[in-house]
Amino acid sequence: MANYTFTAADITADASATIKNGTAGDTITAGQAVYLKLDDSRKVWRASKGAAASAIVAGIALNSASAGQPVFYCERGIVNVTSGQVAVGAVVVLSTAGGLSPAADLASGNRVCVVGVGLASNKILVNCSANRLISDGTVPA
Repeated sequence: MANYTFTAADITADASATIKNGTAGDTITAGQAVYLKLDDSRKVWRASKGAAASAIVAGIALNSASAGQPVFYCERGIVNVTSGQVAVGAVVVLSTAGGLSPAADLASGNRVCVVGVGLASNKILVNCSANRLISDGTVPA
């Protein structure tokens, strides 16, 4: 399956979700995975599996924001996606900044950060409150 593609206006969180906010460090689109850059006044940046720090996801962005603007993200709970398609199973961060994909798209040598679980074609159960980089950060060969 290809990377997930969502329409920004169609990303919402359930009322019971844990929502956090911060200041965008770069341009973020609703539906992208984000992380907190601890050495940059805790600004919110698009996550990527390319580097260990940016592979530790804080949540999924709920609004689009340019650098310096407020951004809200779901740290834990259900994110509803009314456009696009989500596979049932683990949802992971991609090397493309902010990108998400099913775990089946991982390859040997990829850093692994599970963002949540696809519950249905339009729901992701996000759990980034104590996010984890699996073992040494790579998928076993």
